Amino acid sequence: MNEYGKITSVNGKTVTVRIDKKGECEKCGMCGMKKNEPFIDLKAVNNTEKPLSAGDGVIIEINPKSSVLSIVLAFLVPVALIGLTLLITLSLKISELVILLTCLGIMFLWYAILGVIDKKLAKLKSFTPEIVSIISEEKGEENE
Repeated sequence: MNEYGKITSVNGKTVTVRIDKKGECEKCGMCGMKKNEPFIDLKAVNNTEKPLSAGDGVIIEINPKSSVLSIVLAFLVPVALIGLTLLITLSLKISELVILLTCLGIMFLWYAILGVIDKKLAKLKSFTPEIVSIISEEKGEENE
């Protein structure tokens, strides 16, 4: 998936790119864009070998594998964990309050673990967005 954004800061080969919210973003929420925010800031790697500065327009590429893994980790694993927790607790004939508290505890634990997993994945090259081209504002053209 490719997105257009503007660089807000540069730190060596790592840059922060601000991407504006689109109409599709209202329904999705996958990228973590807050409801009232008109943009999201992403860290990206500059692989263009050209110097970048704040204000430059760029096209960043986000690996589709990272999107699929995000969906699995954020949505499918929790549903599976709740289902498994319900099966186990119901078979043990535990009270409904204990079942509810167990499910909530499992979800809290999973999202704590997911926070650690997210930090580890962010360090992997295949999960970091990268800049694929620079957009020249004055000329309105793409530089590879």
